[in-house]
Amino acid sequence: MIGVFGGAGFLGKNVVTYLRAQGLQVRAVSRQFDDPDLFDRIGAERVIADLQDYESLSRAMNGLSDVIQLVSTASPGHGNTRLIRDIETSLIPQVRFLELCQGNGVARVVFASSGGTIYGKPQMLPIPESHPTLPLSSYGLIKLVTEQYLKLFSQSFAMSHVAMRISNPYGPYQRFKNGQGLIANVIAHCLDGTPVPVYGDGLAERDYIYVDDVSTAFYSALRKSDVGGQTFNIGSGVGRSVIEVLDTIEHLMGKKIPRSHIPARSTDVDRSMLDISAARDRLGWEPTVGFEEGLRRTLAFAGLIPD
Repeated sequence: MIGVFGGAGFLGKNVVTYLRAQGLQVRAVSRQFDDPDLFDRIGAERVIADLQDYESLSRAMNGLSDVIQLVSTASPGHGNTRLIRDIETSLIPQVRFLELCQGNGVARVVFASSGGTIYGKPQMLPIPESHPTLPLSSYGLIKLVTEQYLKLFSQSFAMSHVAMRISNPYGPYQRFKNGQGLIANVIAHCLDGTPVPVYGDGLAERDYIYVDDVSTAFYSALRKSDVGGQTFNIGSGVGRSVIEVLDTIEHLMGKKIPRSHIPARSTDVDRSMLDISAARDRLGWEPTVGFEEGLRRTLAFAGLIPD
């Protein structure tokens, strides 16, 4: 049985659905389920548990062979305004989570890290996994320290791990109203009919990956027995500017999107794109959904263009 923690979130719904389609037994674990019928339809077990509730987490882990950890209570959008809170509500619960995995005999933890924030200002492009890790935000630092604890647990106990440094995922089931990343934020403003805020000149480049490709990467990390203890960048390997993203969405929608320019944030980097050759070589994985096609599917899911 595979446990997907954060299974009711954006990534979780997609990962659980894909794993079930591959015939795996899956337990989706979340604080709440806003769409329980989805999990019932695909035959996934549902368990309510909270990352900060030791007892509910322990019950949720009973009988699991492997775990995918998608839960994060920190947010890159908060910058460095909640440093102590991030430690208390995100880092400490992550370490307790790993203790529970070890105590319950979980063989492998696949952890959703952050390829977009963990490296800081790039010294080379595209960014390989060997690049120095100097996060500019509390969110990125929490991800990095959690990775280090994963290595500690792997060295000290018979528990394997794989860290997946995901770039900027987008696709169906994103919470558009909460603005999870640029694409979700643009969609939210399109749905509300309000101008899209563009930080700085809009030329900052990011690596965007469609969520189906993220799901196949997690499946590969579970399936491959010889990748324990390794870290992989999971992205498209291509950088796209904010302006390019907006222009592509305008093209697909067939209309202009109002924009408002605001000052750039100090925790943002100018350019970020990931070197995904390690995932291609060792996981046997690479993205298959093109950017425009992924955007088309996402806009259709949001009801902004015909399906």
